[in-house]
Amino acid sequence: MTDVPHSHRSPGDAPSTADLRPPGAQPRPSRWGRWLRWIAGSLLVVMLIARLTVQDRLPFFSTLFYAAPLPVLTALAAGLVLASGRSRRACVTWSLVSGALCLWTLAEYRRSVPPTALERPIRLLLWNTGRGTIGSPDGIAREITRVDADLVVLIEAVPWEDPPEIRAFWKETCPQYRTSLLGGGIVLLSKFPSGETTTAELPLSTRTRQLDVDCRGTPLRLLVCDVGSNPFRSRKPTLDAITAAADKLADSPALVLGDFNTPHDSRCFDGLRKSYRNAFLTAGSGYLATWPIPLPVLSLDQIWASDRIAIGTCRHLWTTRSDHRPVLLEFDLK
Repeated sequence: MTDVPHSHRSPGDAPSTADLRPPGAQPRPSRWGRWLRWIAGSLLVVMLIARLTVQDRLPFFSTLFYAAPLPVLTALAAGLVLASGRSRRACVTWSLVSGALCLWTLAEYRRSVPPTALERPIRLLLWNTGRGTIGSPDGIAREITRVDADLVVLIEAVPWEDPPEIRAFWKETCPQYRTSLLGGGIVLLSKFPSGETTTAELPLSTRTRQLDVDCRGTPLRLLVCDVGSNPFRSRKPTLDAITAAADKLADSPALVLGDFNTPHDSRCFDGLRKSYRNAFLTAGSGYLATWPIPLPVLSLDQIWASDRIAIGTCRHLWTTRSDHRPVLLEFDLK
């Protein structure tokens, strides 16, 4: 007689949930997991709607816009694909969204504009060096010497506040340049003579410095900006003030440049776009974003050129000396 195995479950016990799942099936996600996916998906949809409609024209949506550049939205959509679990519909939906965002990011963030030949190009280097907190001041100076630009505009230039100490450092490490301390951590290193500086303090703890540089007998007008970075306040009042100052220079060879702490596609640049061109969007080569290294997702460091500037090429360099990528522009004066 064959022994029949018996279950240890009593006759009145209901079958467990695990017994009802087919062999090899994944366990159902927890209620918290489903809620987290729902919140992440809803946030992604709201951010996409904000980017496609109002962008940063309204206060609440401006915070969403600044916090969610295209690479971040693409990564969030890819994460939702991985978190879809057994839901085929969710997996297909977020895969399509992720693929579309990936194509959008590649189209927006990659530039390969052929350079324009210039007779006597002038090279300008713009760089937020983060006060030397990542790379040493000596390493920053060596990088500047290696690039060998004609003009170097530094934001958050060095960790010191004493002007004689700053002048002595640049004179020793970069003797090929004239040093102009513009205040507020902004320094100009120039192979050309420069004039007096006009300063202005704007909303969001923003600093601007305006000066002329004599480039081979023709004045180049520079408006250097270091915009504050409060993520909960719109950049519009600040950039409107910068645009008003830039409009007074638009009939001359002029560059508006600096760390704007505002992405390149912000609607707050609409006024500036009327008289100036973003150098990288016009003649860029490579990857658009400049911050934060090592995985930059935002194009905060920008150079805008008036119509009296002929742009040859614009490149964003890679470095480990700062969390900002340097911007190298080759141009000539019309």
